[in-house]
Amino acid sequence: AIKQAVLHQAADESRQKTEVLLYTSDIISGFDALRDGKLRRLRDVLVRQIPNDSSESDDLRCFAWYFLLQEYLNETAEPIEFETGVDSVAMASDSKNVAVGLNDGSVLLCDLEKSRNRKLLEPLMGSEERRAFASVAFSSNGSLLCAGIGLDAGGPSSRGKVFVWDYPTEGVPKTLDVEFPVTALALSSDQSIIAVGGLNGEVQAWRLGTFEQIVIPAPHTNRVSFLTFDTDNVRLYSSS
Repeated sequence: AIKQAVLHQAADESRQKTEVLLYTSDIISGFDALRDGKLRRLRDVLVRQIPNDSSESDDLRCFAWYFLLQEYLNETAEPIEFETGVDSVAMASDSKNVAVGLNDGSVLLCDLEKSRNRKLLEPLMGSEERRAFASVAFSSNGSLLCAGIGLDAGGPSSRGKVFVWDYPTEGVPKTLDVEFPVTALALSSDQSIIAVGGLNGEVQAWRLGTFEQIVIPAPHTNRVSFLTFDTDNVRLYSSS
């Protein structure tokens, strides 16, 4: 049994070293492709390093990979125009769709391959006269799409709502009513917790499996503009 354990550990260490060497080679190839303007080759390099559920490989992506991704997106970007201002944007892990929250409270799903937009949520009533919000986020594994919306109706009458869709099926979403217009939204990397921040500075969170609320002290007195979990899902960071 001890011998088998030692052999298993040696095999794991050998696999990890091989993965690091392949990753390093891919990153070098990626920079070469970027320099030479070979965007298809750069895309292949980036896709090769995206983990999938069936793979036992570690996620080795670091700053260099994300830098190459940003450069690739900059080189291949085509503008998408909307009739109203954009409140938030999130890209699915499959890189095929982008969710867009607009400042009339509507949410669109933009198909990058087919160059078409599909409306998931209609504009909020009253958004012509008052400021509306729409925050969007995909889960890191690409299985969920979430949106938080709200209208600044003035005073305690302002309310918000959270929507959670299974992705990419986008069937009937699960919903949560919130006591404030949602201005920021974040999902934990294990897809277990959703957190929202509001126009009034309040932050709330729920466990997605049961929608049990997690008590979070009100950290701000002004609009929450940003939320994110740390990589271990132990801390939630917010700013206003």
